[in-house]
Amino acid sequence: DHWGHKQQYEGFFLYRWLKEIGGAKTGGGWFDPYGTDPITYLDQAYVTVLAGAPEVFLFHYGSLISPQYQPQAKALEEHRAQLERLAQLVGDWTGIPAYKPISSDPGDEPYIFDQIGMLGIPLAPTAQFPAGKRVALFTVHSMGDTEFVPELDKFLAAGGTALVSESLAHRLNLDPRLAPDNRVELAKGKLIDTFEEGDGKIVVFSDSLPRLTYVDDQNRVAQPSEAERAALKSLRTVISNFEVTSMDAPPRVAIFPVGGRAAVVNFTELPVACRLTPLSGMASRYQKVFATAGAFLGSDNLTIHLPPHALMVVE
Repeated sequence: DHWGHKQQYEGFFLYRWLKEIGGAKTGGGWFDPYGTDPITYLDQAYVTVLAGAPEVFLFHYGSLISPQYQPQAKALEEHRAQLERLAQLVGDWTGIPAYKPISSDPGDEPYIFDQIGMLGIPLAPTAQFPAGKRVALFTVHSMGDTEFVPELDKFLAAGGTALVSESLAHRLNLDPRLAPDNRVELAKGKLIDTFEEGDGKIVVFSDSLPRLTYVDDQNRVAQPSEAERAALKSLRTVISNFEVTSMDAPPRVAIFPVGGRAAVVNFTELPVACRLTPLSGMASRYQKVFATAGAFLGSDNLTIHLPPHALMVVE
């Protein structure tokens, strides 16, 4: 419909990004029922709680008591106790630093952070250049920082790993302010490649990977090609050196690391079984600490089974 098909991860990314900027002034999360059914309306509620919003503002009363949207309000009411329980488990968020300067232009990459988050790659949104971090995600938004290229050069010289979108790579390619020994560009037919730069690395990934999460007007998602599956696995392998991810989850399964726990959410319309790469400080076998209806941990204490739009927290 005219509201579009946005990724559920957007609510998490926006709140965490605004929270870093606004601090204590960031009072809570806001969502409405428009363009939703009861299931996707609940998705918004769970994502808002996972983001750590201490308060949820529902827009608006007139709509929520109308026959069109009353089922959404009823679904939220029925799940309130679960949402309040989940709220007690979140905090100490971690993820791959994802740089979005304030008022930055996305260029041809609108919503790319939301799409990457839906690839099972947990993100830690930041409006500040992630100096001193071991790894960070950079997209066209980064060009909104006039000092970005010199900052990136220092980041790489310090041994950092820069995950760079294909469109940003085009802009960086042959930039005279970067070391001149590399052409940061995907060869024809390649979906991911790694370039040594200083003491660090630039990992360029094709724009086709974030597009794996696109949903059409019939709520359908295209099946990844073999090349896309292999490239996504390669990208997740890089991520696994720094943060929890899943090698076997399909696109639109999101992971939210919170302290020594991880929440896994299946935003697809099909049941999913997946495993996580080991979490730092966690045992190789997991314990379920929270789950929505129908979600369960396999007998191996490793495989997470999730019905459509289900959630589980493990530790």
